[in-house]
Amino acid sequence: MRKRIRGKILVTKRSDNKDFFPGYWSIVLGGHVKSGETYEEALITEMNEEINTVGGYEKLGEFVKDIKEELEHVNLYKVKVEPDEIDLLDKEFQKGEFWTEEKIKSKINELDFLPETEGVIKYL
Repeated sequence: MRKRIRGKILVTKRSDNKDFFPGYWSIVLGGHVKSGETYEEALITEMNEEINTVGGYEKLGEFVKDIKEELEHVNLYKVKVEPDEIDLLDKEFQKGEFWTEEKIKSKINELDFLPETEGVIKYL
């Protein structure tokens, strides 16, 4: 029997080898937009690099991420993918799981999540 994940969110634990926030939990995939690249092109590149698949997407919003480690303009997208198509890149992630929004909110103060997580949650 296939596990029901519709409506759940991919939550990943970052690799311990990451420069910023190693071993932290995250509800986002992402990267930086290269010169001459659109946000949508960067989205497709990052999805292919990090989870080895691309799904349908819609823009949810944007915000400025201003923390000690980074100052960035962030465009946030919701992406729908089939879970059996996801292949997490080992150098990026320790593991990935599908959680409900309620579980994420209950764990946010218990586990180490990326600093932008609370800002992203309001878009869920």
